[in-house]
Amino acid sequence: MQIVTLKVGHECPFSAPILAHPGSAGTHYCHRGKSALVEVHSERTEDLQEILAEYATFGGEAVLPPGKEGLSAIVSFPECACCLRGRVIPTIEATGSFYLPPTGYREGGEIYQFALRELAAGPRILSSLEVGVEVLSVGSSPVTVLGPSGDLLVPASSFFRGVTSRQIEAIRAAALQGYYRIPRGATSTRIAKSLGISREAYESLLRKAENRIVLSSLLYLPVTGMGAAETRGSPAPQRRARKER
Repeated sequence: MQIVTLKVGHECPFSAPILAHPGSAGTHYCHRGKSALVEVHSERTEDLQEILAEYATFGGEAVLPPGKEGLSAIVSFPECACCLRGRVIPTIEATGSFYLPPTGYREGGEIYQFALRELAAGPRILSSLEVGVEVLSVGSSPVTVLGPSGDLLVPASSFFRGVTSRQIEAIRAAALQGYYRIPRGATSTRIAKSLGISREAYESLLRKAENRIVLSSLLYLPVTGMGAAETRGSPAPQRRARKER
């Protein structure tokens, strides 16, 4: 079995408002035609407001409205035909493959995942897509073992639960400025200065972000050959007492 990631472009009332604003992204959860939720994130408050206003024209209601920063919201729709009469999902499932929700709207396209029993069926799926659906990229990976130590589909939000917006800003700045490169491309002092805060404050934000993300991902790390004692933390070696001379 293969997990195939398909990125396409086509006219869609759900993705169009988001993709029209560079830097905005969305995640679409569809309840098999009965209803839908779209989680929206934008880099500017103005962009989010325009997206919400356009969604409102066909029944979109912000059930989790923009918060203090005004950069994200969750919109509910009374119905969604994507899974039943859409131009992508029904085509995929008609070949005997399985659509794996949710759908992502980002980087200029719609991103779908589906489970494919045989990789050879991939070209047949692509050729069967309707006219007007442009395939932007295709990727696949084999599924070997399902479980915490194998190939497991995990929502990305699981890794960032509890991470604050300031902590996210700190870790993003570290990544963009080369803090995690080998050799390191930036010091914490330099990054802190670019953010207008002290080095101590910046390092505190970074440590908290790293701590939460690493601990959240532990469940999904591959199992190694380490013994139970090693995974829990081996006791410190006994120090030899020095003889006083």
